[in-house]
Amino acid sequence: MKRRAVLLAALPGAAMAQDGFPPALPEGLRLHGVAARRYLGLRVYEAALYLARPATSQAGAVDPALIWVRYLRRVGLDDVRRAWASSLGEDMAPEFEAWLRPIAAGDEEHYAFRDGACRLEGPGRSPRVLAPGPFTTMLRASWLGPAAPAALIRGWFPAA
Repeated sequence: MKRRAVLLAALPGAAMAQDGFPPALPEGLRLHGVAARRYLGLRVYEAALYLARPATSQAGAVDPALIWVRYLRRVGLDDVRRAWASSLGEDMAPEFEAWLRPIAAGDEEHYAFRDGACRLEGPGRSPRVLAPGPFTTMLRASWLGPAAPAALIRGWFPAA
């Protein structure tokens, strides 16, 4: 999987908003930034970060936080699992791994973080809440922590 490392490139929010992404603001949260994930130069997904209050850095991005992802390409289940294992390690929480599904172009997923827990929502499956704990902390860090890809962080925290 290391040879297939994914490149991230931040995109201006205005470019994404023209085609309906990011969606309307969730109650009590504000759009903080947008970014796109690329693989071999192709956009795979767009992600929007919503926060309750502005933050100038990853450390300032406190709960609640919402990551809203819209996929632009089909991704098979084996590739979905490999990508998450690459980000999170081989010891994924069984309830998270069971939640994973193949992705179709146009699918949207939501990762809502609050009080250490994470509510997962996506097409073709029931919402799932991951309890606070080491895995949920690692999942949040994959989007917002020190190990999060630099281009994603630049899209969400331009001053970083």
